[in-house]
Amino acid sequence: MPFTHKKNIKQITKNADILISAIGKAKFVTKDMVKDGVVIIDVGINRGEDGKLTGDVDFENVSPKSKLYNTSSRWCWSYDNNNVNK
Repeated sequence: MPFTHKKNIKQITKNADILISAIGKAKFVTKDMVKDGVVIIDVGINRGEDGKLTGDVDFENVSPKSKLYNTSSRWCWSYDNNNVNK
């Protein structure tokens, strides 16, 4: 993923076949930033407003457009539910 302060970030991410996000901002990447069939690797682990773990990518809205979606925050789910990360 390009530097997040670029003015044309949506244009850059929308052209990507593979998008790796590790920026540390919950749900930063939205469905209008990716093309259909993109492969997404979401390395970001953030706490959402509800206190639950979430990635940098808006999973619920972006995942239907992606061919493959892999996220670190989903791997940490079991640890979060056991209060290890709190």
